[in-house]
Amino acid sequence: MGKKRLFSTPFLKKHEELRGDTRAWVRWAQGEFEKIRADEAEHLRRELARQASDPGNGRPKWVMKVRVRTPSHSLHQKTLNFWNERVRAVQLHTAGPKHEDLLLVITIHDHIKADQLFDFGLAFSKMHLAMLNIGTAGFFWYELSGQAEAYYESIQDLDAPHMNLATGRASGLSREWSETVTGGKTRRRVRLEEAHLNIAIMGLAAYGPWSDKEAEPIFGQYLHGLMLLSKTDLHLNVELQARDAFLKALRHALCHFGDLENGDAPLVPVLHRVLAPLVPDREHRDTMVKTIDGQVSEGGLSDAVSAKRVTDLYLGIMARRRWTEFVERANQSHSES
Repeated sequence: MGKKRLFSTPFLKKHEELRGDTRAWVRWAQGEFEKIRADEAEHLRRELARQASDPGNGRPKWVMKVRVRTPSHSLHQKTLNFWNERVRAVQLHTAGPKHEDLLLVITIHDHIKADQLFDFGLAFSKMHLAMLNIGTAGFFWYELSGQAEAYYESIQDLDAPHMNLATGRASGLSREWSETVTGGKTRRRVRLEEAHLNIAIMGLAAYGPWSDKEAEPIFGQYLHGLMLLSKTDLHLNVELQARDAFLKALRHALCHFGDLENGDAPLVPVLHRVLAPLVPDREHRDTMVKTIDGQVSEGGLSDAVSAKRVTDLYLGIMARRRWTEFVERANQSHSES
């Protein structure tokens, strides 16, 4: 920050005013830095002494920007505006040279003080990321693995020194969402649509008001699964752990909503029943749930992503149901009044 400020326009302009007298400019700059440090220290003292407002009665105080990566979806600002028109606290914007990243612009009110800001922003952004993951059945996280497909810098064949070998895993998060489009071409990302964001918004309305105690068994496991998927470059077998985390989240959700008698009951029969209205074709449901309850088919990353997708689908169904019930109650209350 100091280097950036030193070569900022006001500082360079002062150097010109001093006609290139670098020694005088350095003395002036040192004085300016002392003033800035004193101002910042006083501002921090006032902030720490500030009385926080009551939640819901304050004013906007902070704007936190969080950049999120996605290997699953292509982003378009026009689509993101569907969300922005409905969710004021967290606005979504494309970021990056190719608009490949998602920027969360979070407005936080003055009931949060400076020393609480890090933890609050992390928890608040995680909640919105969870809903985006559920609504899209894709993958959105703070950072992605840098060595998911290759961990080496180069490989040389000593029998053919002029040739280099390139090899790597035939899997990766981006491949899990690849789709074939017209002409047999492969598109690495699915286009984000308003319907995806609509489900995410319903999820915010349905699950956002939950207490930590109520949410933790489901969304603690769900977020753990997301974190593990983002760390496949640890070069450990974290995919199986990720799959287990998503299935634990699914079991807790099924129990919470009364679709599963207990945590040890078989999942597959229940999933066929709850998914039938949305996926009526039995063969399609068989494909979806084939990795559930130990029926590992392809192994590794694909099984973890399959478990996530089934969990997303169920949580999305319940969010829609709770949203419909909320709207019906609101309409009934309006009619009675």
